[in-house]
Amino acid sequence: MKAFLQDLSTGKLFAMLLVFLTPIAWIAVGIITLILLDFITALIAAYKNSVKITSNRMSKSIYKFLVYLILLFSALVADKAMDLNVIVKVATYFLVLIEVFSIGENFHKIFGISFIAYLKGFIGSKVKIPQELEDKKIEEKQ
Repeated sequence: MKAFLQDLSTGKLFAMLLVFLTPIAWIAVGIITLILLDFITALIAAYKNSVKITSNRMSKSIYKFLVYLILLFSALVADKAMDLNVIVKVATYFLVLIEVFSIGENFHKIFGISFIAYLKGFIGSKVKIPQELEDKKIEEKQ
């Protein structure tokens, strides 16, 4: 063991860490993208509603980023230790839901309409519902 530790160089340690973190690399990229989207929409909402932007509020995004990465890393360690391969997925879904709801709140502050209502209206205007389904909907209401 002592010879193994003496033989480790910084490059080898970095390579081992990179191999260990590879399973969550794209998850981390996705979470970072959602955090950036949340940050941008929050800035737009603050500008539109004349809310003062302070460094304290901006630093919360950095803390959130660090906490999310620590959570993902901890979930990966737990998954590897217990050989479950489910904890990272649950943590990812949790983080994605948090960010999507936050982006939705910012969307509401910017446009005055919920994101889900906007999507329903947008999809409804682009997709034509077949007449059979329309007739079935009318029959169910009666």
